[in-house]
Amino acid sequence: KACAEEMEYVNKIGKSFCSINLAASDNSIYSAAELCEMVEISDENKKIIETIFPPSVLYLSETDPIEKKIEGILKLKEPQLLSYNFHKQEDWSRLIELGSTDIYNDDIPEDDLEFISNGIFHYANLTFSFNQDIKTLHIPSFVYSNIDGTFCEELTEDSIKNKVTKIDRCCFANSRRLTDVIMSDSIESIGESAFQGCINLENFIISKKVEKIDDYTFHNCSNLLEINLSNVKRVGANAFSECRKLTNIKLESCSSIGSNVFYNCLSLKEIKLNVSEIPEYAFYNCQSLENITLLNEINSLGTQAFYSCNNITNIETTFNVETIPYLCFYGCKKLKNIRLSDSLTLIEANAFLGCRSLESFNFSKNIEIIGTAAFDKCESLEKLHFNDNLIGIEGVAFNGCKNVKEIHFGKNLSYIGVGAFNACISLKEVIFPENIEIIGNGAFARCTNLKKITIPKSCKTVSNMLSNNPKLEKIIYTGTVEEWCNVNGYNHLISDKEYYEVICSNGVYINK
Repeated sequence: KACAEEMEYVNKIGKSFCSINLAASDNSIYSAAELCEMVEISDENKKIIETIFPPSVLYLSETDPIEKKIEGILKLKEPQLLSYNFHKQEDWSRLIELGSTDIYNDDIPEDDLEFISNGIFHYANLTFSFNQDIKTLHIPSFVYSNIDGTFCEELTEDSIKNKVTKIDRCCFANSRRLTDVIMSDSIESIGESAFQGCINLENFIISKKVEKIDDYTFHNCSNLLEINLSNVKRVGANAFSECRKLTNIKLESCSSIGSNVFYNCLSLKEIKLNVSEIPEYAFYNCQSLENITLLNEINSLGTQAFYSCNNITNIETTFNVETIPYLCFYGCKKLKNIRLSDSLTLIEANAFLGCRSLESFNFSKNIEIIGTAAFDKCESLEKLHFNDNLIGIEGVAFNGCKNVKEIHFGKNLSYIGVGAFNACISLKEVIFPENIEIIGNGAFARCTNLKKITIPKSCKTVSNMLSNNPKLEKIIYTGTVEEWCNVNGYNHLISDKEYYEVICSNGVYINK
């Protein structure tokens, strides 16, 4: 009745169409045309309603009993459209599409399957959320719908055709039997988690109009082999995380990626990106990644961005960053070189731990702190040249760098942490800068070829800095014997020897 009144008003003011929102009623087993007989309505408007909503269109609510649904379906000779709305768990409508594919919804009560299988429903925004039996999904360019709110005086089949432009969030999530998806080029966007958990999905042909892959879109598609995203400009967080068989992905137009984007993609071998930022965990545990081409300078790096990328040998870009964050290149055991700009001021803990093939490193003139275990077990490093802005080297920073033969400390270095150069077995001589104040316990322990060290009189603490240095011949202190005796730990410089000599400016201190 309210619809009839709206239509009368529209006719009165001379408009040719209007939008009407139809809600379910107690008479929902009737077709729209039959409902017209129950209210006072002009013949003109009755004709319009019968044109738009022919007898083959039926409206049923979720709460209608199955007997009522079947009764309604059987009344229609050739059912074309039916509405079946769900509001379970997530509060959005779930619409069933049965025209080009063979799909059923596990959330539908078993008794309702007969009802659903007798109808065909197409909708412009696909909004499913269910596990299906379907294996091959072809998402077409056009679907039929009268749910778009359009009201036309002359309605033809073509005027109720709508382009499929969007795959909604969680649309095909956890469709465990789905193996192939072919997407028409009418689709412009794919929602968050749309194909998440499709563990048997292997092949995916995406629309050329899709420019963004949302968060978690393909998360845990563990059998996805390759995908061409050459037109995609942005990929969201976790979009391909846990895609363990993904070997190849084309993303050369992509200028933005989210955190965890390729997290645990164990088989990914190469990638080309146009990004300027690498967020946290972006390539975490991509163990097969060999080549990564970054077309821009990188201005931002996230925590564990390249964690355990075991097969990377080179990264084609310059890292114009202030910080190399925690565990960023941990375990990149084949990485040989990395290009850094002078903007670098901090290398955080474990940043290059286990990079066994790293041959050289440019410690920029602005670097101030080298964090704990930052270069632990970087066995291929040979020369360490630090610039004057370096203030501190934290504990075990260069532990186990067995091929380091030469160290040049900048003049402003203030402290060296515990075990910082432990087991640098190729090191023969160490000359500390004039401003050094603290040398931590075991800082040069197990440097088995160390022959000579020079300690400036600025140093205030040297306790147990040496141990297991069998070839050590000379310890030189630039201050006097009296000044040496005021240094913390002066009589415990070497923890494993009862007797050693320190050559001072005015004599020799003998420890006994």
